[in-house]
Amino acid sequence: MSVCVRDVAKTFPNAAMPAVDRVSFTAPDHCITTLLGPSGSGKSTILRMIAGLERPDDGRVEIHGDDVTRVPVQKRRVGFVFQSYALFGHMTVFENVAFGLRLRKDPKERIASRVRELLELVQLADLHARYPGQLSGGQRQRIALARALATEPRVLLLDEPFGALDARVRAELRVWLRELHRHTKLTTILVTHDQEEAFELSEHIVLLHDGRVAQAGSPHDLYDHPANAFVAEFLGGTNVLRGSVVAGRARVAAVDLGEMSHAIDGGSVRAVVRPGDVRVQRQAEGGAIALAVVGGIARIGGQVRVDLQLDGGDGVTVQMGAAELKALAVAVGDRVYVDLGEAKLFLEDYAI
Repeated sequence: MSVCVRDVAKTFPNAAMPAVDRVSFTAPDHCITTLLGPSGSGKSTILRMIAGLERPDDGRVEIHGDDVTRVPVQKRRVGFVFQSYALFGHMTVFENVAFGLRLRKDPKERIASRVRELLELVQLADLHARYPGQLSGGQRQRIALARALATEPRVLLLDEPFGALDARVRAELRVWLRELHRHTKLTTILVTHDQEEAFELSEHIVLLHDGRVAQAGSPHDLYDHPANAFVAEFLGGTNVLRGSVVAGRARVAAVDLGEMSHAIDGGSVRAVVRPGDVRVQRQAEGGAIALAVVGGIARIGGQVRVDLQLDGGDGVTVQMGAAELKALAVAVGDRVYVDLGEAKLFLEDYAI
């Protein structure tokens, strides 16, 4: 069941700017699609319009080819899981999962069978008689997922489902959700601002910025081939260096980083390079080498963060393994060479 969002727009009363500004994308069948982006980029608003909890000002929403833009939420056959779980505190686990089935007046035998099946699926069958207040956060979120699946929805919508949980439980539930999806193959749309979560769970990512689609595609497409400076900077904790176009080439930190086709001389350039792609050298080897001074070294588990000050004035953060740092034998205050050859170049423009 694919979900197509076509040219959807939404502006809330008294808002200066649209929350969603002509957004279009397709969430493929049987895949997890993640709506990723910073706060205020329109992720949750889009999800609520797919669910029917908000109505777009313009555009349409299609589920499996059916235009559901004006279809009431209860008739769209979507399952929705909120960050806050939204479980009924006065109901047992069994009653919470059964709620939607009882609402549509399914036979008692069918309800009991379906709830048992789902509680087995989420690995909480032995907790059927407990109340939400007696469960951990991770257990409550799994019950919320079971309740969303009970009515056999065409699409599952997840709005920051792990946002209220600590880092360890979040990591465990990501693994569990991936296995659950392999079992159900249900078309799923996930909202998150957590890049690690998006990359671990998704086959398809829609990256949003200021209510528009910055780029959509596979996680590897976005990471390896960013469409613009925002995408490159948002993904991967990047360094941003600024320079200019000189004789049709990008000049950053006194280094020639390559040709800028169709760029006007004197135009501003952003060079975006991820910490893991910067190479620190004792001797200059390569074509895009800058000089720098080591400003700080911080050990974080098996990884090391090295802060450098380029001769041009920009700061660069480098990430490397502890063994690599030991082999380089550098210390704070040392002068080193820095290979910036992996930098991605963009004209100074955030327009999407």
